[in-house]
Amino acid sequence: MDEKDYSDVFTSMKGVIVSYFLSNKVSFHDVEDLVNEVFMLVWKYRETLRDRNRLKGWIFAIAKNVLKRYKNYSKSKSIGLDYDIVEQKDKNDDETLKFVLEIIEKLPKS
Repeated sequence: MDEKDYSDVFTSMKGVIVSYFLSNKVSFHDVEDLVNEVFMLVWKYRETLRDRNRLKGWIFAIAKNVLKRYKNYSKSKSIGLDYDIVEQKDKNDDETLKFVLEIIEKLPKS
């Protein structure tokens, strides 16, 4: 795949990959970075594509792997609480406990 082919593939597939990430509940703010990562990997490993007829499937396999890494990373990130809010709530211990329990209840069940 030369630069012209790559440019054509990027143009034709970018929207599909964006839709794929959005349909898999990727944060809107992260989609562009993930799409860029997919196409960076497409370029990097372009020589490994043996059958040009399987290009779209190959790109989706890359996108699937990028999505998997993203989701694993997102799960492993620690929860960042706004400590200023917690300190404000600390004036009343009952309110603080309620506040923290509400946050915990919103966490995804593993």
